[in-house]
Amino acid sequence: MPRRIRHVEPRAVYDVTSRTREGRFAFVPTPELVSELIGVVGEAQKRWPQVLVHSMFWLSNHMHSQLSVVGRNPMNTLAKWSNYVFGESAKVAQAIHGLRGEIWESKRYRLIQI
Repeated sequence: MPRRIRHVEPRAVYDVTSRTREGRFAFVPTPELVSELIGVVGEAQKRWPQVLVHSMFWLSNHMHSQLSVVGRNPMNTLAKWSNYVFGESAKVAQAIHGLRGEIWESKRYRLIQI
């Protein structure tokens, strides 16, 4: 079955959800983990200020964020932003909790317009 085509409308608000592989608790909160995740999102905001993060929740085995994208080419911008956030957050979880292997269930995430 082919993947659904994504279309991101500028300034529309989206819910982004992604789960960890096999539901493992990769993001059990510690002060160090929270600080590092804030740093990851902050760096992503510096690199792609067109992505407006309205809220972001990290739970032990998944994350939710509500965001919108302004400017030209919003799908490309969102893809770069999310690839960075998911990639760096996985590295943080691996380093802090001593995990190995893939953290996120897939490189895809659920994107729903709110």
